Amino acid sequence: MATDEMEQLLRRISDSMKSTGTTTMKLFKQLDSDHDGFVGMSDLAGLLLAFEPQCRAVVLSEIFQRFGLDRKQCISEGDFVAAWDQADTSDGTNNEGPTMQFRWMPGPPGRQLHSEETAQLLDLVQSNLTNVAPETNDLEYVIPGHPEAVWARELYLAYYERQTERLERLMHRTQARSSKEAFYFSLFEDQCEMISSEFYIWRIRSPGLLSNYFELRGNRIRGNRSELLAWHGASGDLHHQALQTGELRPAGQMLNGLQPWLLASQPLQTFGKGPEWTVFYLCMVNVKDSEMTRSSVISERGRVLPLYCLVHPSIWHTWPSGEWP
Repeated sequence: MATDEMEQLLRRISDSMKSTGTTTMKLFKQLDSDHDGFVGMSDLAGLLLAFEPQCRAVVLSEIFQRFGLDRKQCISEGDFVAAWDQADTSDGTNNEGPTMQFRWMPGPPGRQLHSEETAQLLDLVQSNLTNVAPETNDLEYVIPGHPEAVWARELYLAYYERQTERLERLMHRTQARSSKEAFYFSLFEDQCEMISSEFYIWRIRSPGLLSNYFELRGNRIRGNRSELLAWHGASGDLHHQALQTGELRPAGQMLNGLQPWLLASQPLQTFGKGPEWTVFYLCMVNVKDSEMTRSSVISERGRVLPLYCLVHPSIWHTWPSGEWP
């Protein structure tokens, strides 16, 4: 029984790697957080629990034995690759899996997703719901080095950098008009560096939401609709009781289907920035071309598929003196 669970878990991770174009060597480097050339039991456990938070101890123990971590404290890249490749081929199949490479990095705001991009993204969502109970409707923390976390952060940062640059140019022009000596003080690099180092991502796990999206998606051609990536700001959607105990995690209020989605083609800070934390949902949305201008309110069930919840500290722009612009 434990062996079957082990094989299923390793296969899920392997399928996710194939869907994101991650090689075994690249995975090793992501797990090697201290860059000493070795991976230990805690590093591997972090990966396994990210994919299966309720993983039983006996399953973890079997996987540690597979990688030789029952005999030594850490393993080298060569040992890791050899053990992983053995696990990847042990079932005797030759499943290439989906080929998504996260090609849809930010382009023009509101760019329509190609059908291949959409299909591959939905394949990824389905692969993450393997062995998930149908009634599940929650969020799963994604470890920072995971390919999905890296992609979502870079996607967000690309938009954030654009907005920050535009805001700073506006601040400089305003200051230049009101002062003979303009102080071209930039927070841009510090802000982006802070977000890169303190950025948290949760994957949405909801077979029900995915099923609703698929149900409506089959009729979208009749409505002349397209699919886009869009952002919903939810600055208050944090679990406040957990925050009081020092644990940061979203409350997932948007997953109950009772509130309308306020979506924009960019992560507009006016939507998602709170006093301390900025919270956004990254969603795939089924809209008519005329709907997605600056923002769109969507309350119809099945038209929005939330993919990830992204959280980082709120950063406020001020003048060099500390005053608000």
